[in-house]
Amino acid sequence: ARGVEAAYRLILQRPPSSDELRLGAQFIAEYGQVAGKEKISTPSTDAAWTALCQSLISSAEFRYLY
Repeated sequence: ARGVEAAYRLILQRPPSSDELRLGAQFIAEYGQVAGKEKISTPSTDAAWTALCQSLISSAEFRYLY
């Protein structure tokens, strides 16, 4: 959960809501399972964090701020 909070603070310059924190942590935890089912090349913790950060950078909120 600390990593999700750090990503929000670094990328969106704000803390995540309780729902965002919960969903972000769930995304990181489940990324490997989903990647395996979709036959994505070797899922890793780094890949999960990369995907989370890319989704924050792709958000309308980020585009509006920057």
